Amino acid sequence: MMRITADMLIVLLIFSVLIVIIPEPSSGYAYHEPIKIYSNADFSSQSWPGNGTETNPWLIEGLSISGYSSACMYLKDTTDHVVIQDSYLHDAEGYNRGAGIHLINTENVIIKQNRIDINTHGILIHNSRLAYIENNNITSSHNAGVEIVSSEDILCEGNNISNSVFYGFDLSYSRNITLRNNSLLNCGIFIDGDIYENSYDIDTSNQIDDMPVHYYSNVDGVLISENAGQVILVNVTNSTIRDLSFRDTEICISLLHSSNNRIINNNISGECHPGISLKHSDNNLIENNTFNGYKSVSLSCAIRDFYCNNNTIINNIIRHHSSGISFTFSANTLITGNIFENIQYCAIQIIRGDNNYIYDNVFVNVGDFSLSGTNYWDYNQIGNNWSDYSGIDEDGDGIGDTPYEIETSNWDAGNYQDRYPIVEPFFGVNDTNDGNLDIDDDDPLDAEETEDSSTPGFGFELIFLATIIAIIMYKKCK
Repeated sequence: MMRITADMLIVLLIFSVLIVIIPEPSSGYAYHEPIKIYSNADFSSQSWPGNGTETNPWLIEGLSISGYSSACMYLKDTTDHVVIQDSYLHDAEGYNRGAGIHLINTENVIIKQNRIDINTHGILIHNSRLAYIENNNITSSHNAGVEIVSSEDILCEGNNISNSVFYGFDLSYSRNITLRNNSLLNCGIFIDGDIYENSYDIDTSNQIDDMPVHYYSNVDGVLISENAGQVILVNVTNSTIRDLSFRDTEICISLLHSSNNRIINNNISGECHPGISLKHSDNNLIENNTFNGYKSVSLSCAIRDFYCNNNTIINNIIRHHSSGISFTFSANTLITGNIFENIQYCAIQIIRGDNNYIYDNVFVNVGDFSLSGTNYWDYNQIGNNWSDYSGIDEDGDGIGDTPYEIETSNWDAGNYQDRYPIVEPFFGVNDTNDGNLDIDDDDPLDAEETEDSSTPGFGFELIFLATIIAIIMYKKCK
């Protein structure tokens, strides 16, 4: 009988470890190079089964494709009926081209029951119509799980999308898009572009982290106060979003073309891009919300405001984010009574915004500011409280005797000053706190046990078992 040597045991041990750590092979799939279809004629020239009719569509199925620097499947300028199903599409890189499936100017495409992993985009659809996206598992997209741009008449149903870096669904400049029974984990829904009447049909059968998506358009007087994975208001007025909790959703609350709404008493934690987003939305109130990011932040932002006017942001707590509040082409905003604490890069960013008032806020351990336009850092001789203000208040009136120089990171930085820095917040930021800044500094996840931190995991147990077996065999062979 062949003698088992120590070298052979080492090889056995390494092989046992590799069995555990190598991803599950694509069993049942046939390996294939990336597919490129540029016209209806390419289906027959590439010998795909079917004839392109509704009753006998071209069929692409059962393949394993790595996209490398392009799409795994690329279809352009086709109108024939085609079904893409039961395939494993992965590792397609490249910002514009890297997708599991990329459709440009197509019609009549069904995409179903595919596994689509680790691509820049899971499914990317441009200038297309009459597509059906059904029962796909899409994970770890670097951008969006499903991105639909300038397209129409598309149904997305029963898809599982998880851990996209940005969005689960990115819907831009499109109409007649229907979402049904989709399940999203650690990602959300983004809507952009001109808002057409009845552009999107998104009901509560769609869930984010097992909580329903609340989407409303063209209504007045809605109250949303419980059980929400994400809230999206489009052309909505006089509504209230209150007493909700969110974690790690890309955009927790989104207002588009909506006015005179109230967002109050919500708790938003984790990494969000951003927590609350307003675009073309005026005269809204954001009050008494708490934004708790992670201590090791990356892209998280509490509030983002595009092309908005006359909004009020008051008595909120923003902690552990890369940026606090960002404005772009927004004006006449009141920011007062807020706490900004441990902001990594930019507590407030104003890009071409004018006549915004920022006073009686507390800034503790914040980064630089990015500012432009004519804005005001005091009101009625009341400025803001700064943790690194080194001036004195010799006359005891609560106002520092020298201005606070606001440090900016933008290239066209002007001489931005808080002329009346306050030693103590006058209005008591968050009245229940009495101005006390000794806020609990725990990470939002510190108190929770996760599978990774509480148990070694099944993979570790297999490695450990393989090691023990190798040691026993080694001793028997000595």
